[in-house]
Amino acid sequence: MNLSDIGERGAIEEITGLLDSNHPDIIAGPGEDDCAVLKLDGDLEGKILFASDMLTRSRHLPQEMPYSDIGWSAVAVNLSDIASMGGTPRFLTTSLATPDITQQELRDISIGMNRCAREHNAFMVGGDLCKHSELVINCSVVGLAPKNILMRKNAKPNEYLCVTGELGGAGLAAKSITKNLEIPRHTKKKAFEKLFRPQPKIKIGQEISRQGGGAAIDISDGLLISAQQLLNASEVGIQIHTDRIPVDRDIKNAAGKNSITLKQLLEVGGDYEILFTIDDKDKIPSSSTVIGKTLQRKVVMFGDEVLDPGGYDHFK
Repeated sequence: MNLSDIGERGAIEEITGLLDSNHPDIIAGPGEDDCAVLKLDGDLEGKILFASDMLTRSRHLPQEMPYSDIGWSAVAVNLSDIASMGGTPRFLTTSLATPDITQQELRDISIGMNRCAREHNAFMVGGDLCKHSELVINCSVVGLAPKNILMRKNAKPNEYLCVTGELGGAGLAAKSITKNLEIPRHTKKKAFEKLFRPQPKIKIGQEISRQGGGAAIDISDGLLISAQQLLNASEVGIQIHTDRIPVDRDIKNAAGKNSITLKQLLEVGGDYEILFTIDDKDKIPSSSTVIGKTLQRKVVMFGDEVLDPGGYDHFK
């Protein structure tokens, strides 16, 4: 079989099954969560978070995307992994493979990376550079873990299922590019800001952790696949109430006029919000929305529909 047969998650399982990560200082290892969680030399208190994400021009970075936004996004998607675990980002490295772009385009990528890092109190500290036929940018980030680490496996039945911010904007922008949709200018601006300049929810993730949140995951590959990943890690079911999902009114109207269903909008990914569980409704951050609950039965319910969830997959 080829990777297109087993998909991205099957490929990850193939890799992680061959790695020896049996070490007392590895709390969460390959493929288990948004970040690896590590102890330093047996230190029971201090824990670090480590994550890495790669973006390529052909899969993630549309030709319409400014080079400064490419740099911003490369950092932002890594910071979002730290955010989903309630952590604090500190340092990043970047490996850049690039064709013969202009000096100014290289400057714009670097400026975008630095702006995103500094806006979230992190620093770029090094990396690597080589020539390649396609633009490929990979960042790795190290952060500090909170006392209450928001790990995917922490969800329990009968908890509130919540999401930060609004969903669907990045999905509409992505579909606008691939299908050349007719969208009002102000709505298009909103949607493309979500896709091109994702905002890592660092402070909200930290608040969720302080308030006693349980499990969490960043919604990079779409709400439905993220719900399935929580289910797989925590051994709980997920009930999503479709009428409670926060979608900007203009985004929803534009999707409807272009015959895009809510489900299709949420399968695209790229919103980089946080899906999380918590057992105390009074401690849910005000910027978040309750969209459902966790169940005893191991299934993802999207309204009344039992889902075989879709989502972004690099090999499909």
